[in-house]
Amino acid sequence: MALVLVALPAPAFSAPAKGGSPAKTAAPPKSTKAKTPDKPAPAAQPAAPADTTSGRYASEESVRLYLDARMFETAGKLSEARDQYYRALSLDPRSTDVMVRISQLCAQLGEFDRSLEFAERALAKDPNDWRALWLQGAARFSTGHAQEALAPLERASEIDSTQVEVLRTTARVAESLGRTAEAEEAWRGRTRTTARRGSRWPRLRRAAATSRARRRRSTGPWRSTRRVPGSCSSRAG
Repeated sequence: MALVLVALPAPAFSAPAKGGSPAKTAAPPKSTKAKTPDKPAPAAQPAAPADTTSGRYASEESVRLYLDARMFETAGKLSEARDQYYRALSLDPRSTDVMVRISQLCAQLGEFDRSLEFAERALAKDPNDWRALWLQGAARFSTGHAQEALAPLERASEIDSTQVEVLRTTARVAESLGRTAEAEEAWRGRTRTTARRGSRWPRLRRAAATSRARRRRSTGPWRSTRRVPGSCSSRAG
């Protein structure tokens, strides 16, 4: 009976040859597991709205309304000017300039409560605005609160002592309260300021002299020594 020899397959790992390096091993098969998809990038945050309150006006439309109001005011149309300022303020509610203009126009129109309201709204934005302080004091005085009117007027004078409107209103309020010394000081400040500006303001000088006369309890009438052109005292002969 013949012997059949069957060749066996070579082993997966062969022994290193003598004096040589070990045989290389087969690389493991790559994983067939699916890769996890990368996380999506975060969505871009919306840009913050532009700051429209850093400038003087918030929009071109508010500028147009403001200029229209100034034109009405120059033409003597105070009610129309006030209404335009209202519209401008609705577009730029943080503008102290517009609030001050409304307060002043309301005072000129005899709307003293509204004038006080907008003066105080302007002061809430800028407590050192001498115009708003002056209008607040004037409105309080016009509504019968002279005692409360003096403090903002004095504060306005401290901020800017060259404003003749503030000094005039302060003098009138002080006179109404019987504070003659304060009234005289305000009138003197007003006279000095107008003199530096090259104006005479005879009415103010007469008022200051009248205040001094009251303080001295003078009984005689005060007569001005200033000769007015065209008066009897200035005519020759």
